[in-house]
Order: sequence, then C-alpha cells, then structure tokens
Amino acid sequence: MKVATEIGFAPPVLVEASPLTVNNEDLERKVSNTVTMAPTGDFKFCSATYRIFKIDVAKERSCEHVEQVSYKGTIPDHEDCFQFAYNISISVCQPTVMSSSMASLLKRSRYAPHFTFQQVDTPPEGPVPSAVGLYYC
Repeated sequence: MKVATEIGFAPPVLVEASPLTVNNEDLERKVSNTVTMAPTGDFKFCSATYRIFKIDVAKERSCEHVEQVSYKGTIPDHEDCFQFAYNISISVCQPTVMSSSMASLLKRSRYAPHFTFQQVDTPPEGPVPSAVGLYYC
C-alpha cells in the first residue's frame, strides 16, 4: 500500500478482506521452512481487494466538509447497492453522507457518472463515513 502512495495514488481504499486457507500440506511445509518471521509456524493469510485512485492527493486531503452522495443504480450487477469501501455501502434512493475527500475519489473515478454529489452545509452529528485507517482524515 505504501508503494501506491509513493507513485502518486491516493491511499488505497479497502473494499473487502477475507481469510485465505492453504489446504495443501506440501505448500504449508514449504512456507513453514522458508519464512522465519513466525517461529511457531502459525501462519495466517488474507485476501484483500482495494480500490486505488490516481489523483492529486495534496488537494484532496481535506475532511472538514461533508457531501451527500446518491447512487443512481446504473452500474451493471450493482443495481441496488454499490460497495465503495468495506465500511461504505451506497444504496439507491438512500443518500449517503461522507467526507469530501472520499466523495472526491468517486467524482474523479470512472464511477462518477453513476452518482450525484451535493455539498452539505450542516454536517450531521456523529462520525462521517470514510475508509477508516486507509484514507486518512
């Protein structure tokens, strides 16, 4: 993930993660014999899917404002809901309030035509969705 930011991408946004099992004794033995970071041999693997966006990060770091994002339901195979990040799901007919920095990623992506964006004058009480720990505010 550090490499992505080093070459000019916004910090990666985690979409989903799940445990990955190794059901091959030969492969497990090879991993245990070659990796010395876990002396107990207790290795755990994970499969993760990220979205990365090539934008001017210096201009997009502000989280002082929030925006209301509405999904049109026009992405094939995602007619009812679009999972933008692991903690941000945007449903049709249910506007979602998120930080302007997160909304900016959508605005500058190939997904932009599938959404409408509106600046919110009065931020809602409580936390505003962002890709916590992955897109820093």
